[in-house]
Amino acid sequence: MRIFRVKLFLVIICILLITIFCNYRILLNSLDNRRKVIYLVYMNNMPVSKINNAAAEIEKFYGFDVKILGQYKLPEAAYCSIRKRYIAKIILNYLASLEIPGSAGKNYKVIALTNKDIETEDGDTHWGVMGLAFLGGDVSIVSTFRMNSKRSRLQKVILHETGHMMNIDHCSSKDQKCFMKDAKGKGATIDQTKKHLCKDCKLKLIFI
Repeated sequence: MRIFRVKLFLVIICILLITIFCNYRILLNSLDNRRKVIYLVYMNNMPVSKINNAAAEIEKFYGFDVKILGQYKLPEAAYCSIRKRYIAKIILNYLASLEIPGSAGKNYKVIALTNKDIETEDGDTHWGVMGLAFLGGDVSIVSTFRMNSKRSRLQKVILHETGHMMNIDHCSSKDQKCFMKDAKGKGATIDQTKKHLCKDCKLKLIFI
């Protein structure tokens, strides 16, 4: 009986800590009066229609202002000559180092579009991806290289990576339509989702 009470006490403490942490983040967000902006840059030549469509999708779904900055070069240090791909994490570090004109006094994030192939890695294993962002981070990269020119894939991947920047991790709910599902680089998985966030993912959304 005593062991049960100790376990119950620990569970209650954990729930309280999680609740306090979540409410603290929400409070910080509500006290931040800075204008929330997402800056969209494109790397290498990208069709204007895709750039405008990506910006419009973010604005329509999330309601944040999106400003298109212009063209930037992919960092040479990110290119892997062996696999003929760009290393996404190096691109993210490059984006984080940029001085964004007009960003002073704003709470902002940066998302980049490219038509070049990008990759991520886990130890010695490397694989191509359509996008990458750090959870709750300020930068992300989306590549159209593996999308087979499907407009719907670009729309959902751009929303997915923006979602990661908004503190939403990969969806674990039973809602198969949620675009925060981990596609694992498979276009077919993306095609099964909709431009839709499940209830669990909506609760995590925060711009900080």
